[in-house]
Formats: sequence, structure tokens, C-alpha cells
Amino acid sequence: TKKIGINIDMSISALEKSKAVSNLASVLNRLIKQRNKSAEENACLLATVKALRDFSYFKKCCQELLNLAVMDNLMSLFEELNFKDPLMYASVACIWNLIEMNPDARVVTVNFHAIKSVMALLCKLLYFGHRKRDKELRNDVLVISSYFASYGENHKYFLETDFVKLLARFAFHTELDKQNDVPKFVLTSSKEDFEMKLLMWHIIFTLTYDDRCLKALQYEGLVKVLLKYLSPTDFIENDLIMKYNSDPDQIKTLQIRALDMLFVIIAKLPSVFDQEAYETILNFTLSQNQNQALEPHLNIQEQKDSIEALRKGSMR
Repeated sequence: TKKIGINIDMSISALEKSKAVSNLASVLNRLIKQRNKSAEENACLLATVKALRDFSYFKKCCQELLNLAVMDNLMSLFEELNFKDPLMYASVACIWNLIEMNPDARVVTVNFHAIKSVMALLCKLLYFGHRKRDKELRNDVLVISSYFASYGENHKYFLETDFVKLLARFAFHTELDKQNDVPKFVLTSSKEDFEMKLLMWHIIFTLTYDDRCLKALQYEGLVKVLLKYLSPTDFIENDLIMKYNSDPDQIKTLQIRALDMLFVIIAKLPSVFDQEAYETILNFTLSQNQNQALEPHLNIQEQKDSIEALRKGSMR
């Protein structure tokens, strides 16, 4: 059979001339503002969002979608919809594409209400999303959150919405034996839950570069938890850390991330580290001298000298 070639650039050009993207964006805006939640209207909304999602795979369409406030309109649904609604999956996929194709989207479209909407959806998924599919969507929302956190001007919204506290509750409070309401179904070492852990730690790491966020995270016990991952005694005695030890790659990855964060925090808040903390970091760092997993990642002598200098400076 003869293969038919499709010229993508020509197809996109035809779309631009037809104004299909702008027409769909207008339909989306109208459906969201005038919702009566009937079955027919919901079906129409879902079809519209799926079409916009498909357009969002093309960079030339993404900028137009952003200019037409498609991302804002989709995020406005996060607080209202059940996370099991098919509309939610299509909306999250579309937003992810818009941000990935246009990094500036994290700048021009994000505000307090956007972060609050994303957090509202994330909360529902964290507390009630026990299925594998729910956890995958939860992690997609965390990826979107990490894009937003990568722009410094957005950090204030993570504080103002209490997003920082939510991250602390699920990312490390359990290792501190704090009494909280974290469901047990997220406290596993499964692929999806480990990915959640890494994504949350990545967002937290990004937020540590903001002084106000760092102080808030330190108040929640961040440094204490990170040190537990490097301390042989604390490591063995903490079941919620030991669960990762069944997979050498998981625990080693978390230890490397913990070390990365500690090096940043030491430089910004050296006074919160006592002698024992410095020794824990030094001993762990030096113990990796023969470790092939960490050897490419760390300049052992350089890190040792840096920690020693900071320790001496904080003790003056």
C-alpha cells in the first residue's frame, strides 16, 4: 500500500487560517462561564478540552492557546471537578503541554489563584486517590507544580496558599513521627509513590533557594529529616526510611537528594547546624569516597573543605 505523507507545518498553517484554535478557546470560555452541568454540556466540554489538548502538542498552537487564556480556564475547573472525571485528565495533560512547550507560561499565567487551584486538585488526589491511575495523575499535577516552582516570583504563592505546608506534610513529616492525617496508601515504596516523593523533594529543593520558603521549611523540620537519611543510626531505626532500603537505587537517590539540599541550606542557614549535624554530613560524604554511585556526583575533598569552613564560621 502507498503511504500518504502529512506535512505538519502545512497542517498547522491551515489550522491558523481556519481559526479553529481560537474558536475552540472561545467555546471553552463560554462553556466554563455558563455551565449548568447537564450531561450534554459536560460531554461538549470534554470534547472541547480533548481537542485543545491535541492542539497543545504543537508548539505553534501553544502560544495562541496561552494568549487565549486556555490555561487559566482549565485551572479554574480544578477546585470544582472530581479528580476521577475524564475532563480532569485531559485538562492536566493540556496544561502540562502548554508549560512544556512554552516555559514562559509559568511566568505569565501563574498567580495566587492558579497555585491555589493546583493545590486544591493535589489535595484531593493525595487524600483520596488510591488507585494507580489516580497516583499517576497526582504525579502529573506535581510535575506542573514543579514547573511553577522553578520561577522565583511564584515562590510567594507557595507560601501564601500553604502549599509549602502541604509539601512538608506529605514529603517528610512522617519521618519525624509527627501525628498527621497522611493516608497509608501514599506511604509505600511503589514506583508511583517513590516518584511522588522525588517530585515533592524536587519542589522543596527549588523552594529552598527562597529565604522565606526555606525558613518555613526549616520550621517544619526539613533539616532534621534530611540528616536522618545520612545518619546510620537514625536510618536503621526509622521504618519510614528503611522501606526504601529494599531497593538500593531508591535509598541512594534519596540520600543524594538529601545531601544536595543540605549543601544549599548550610550556605544559607549555617546557624541551624550543630556540631553533630556537621559531623553527620562529613562522615556520610567521606564514606562515599569509594562509592561508584556517588563518585561522579560529588567532589569529596571539595565538599569536605566547604563544610569544614562553614562549620568553623558558624562556631565563631
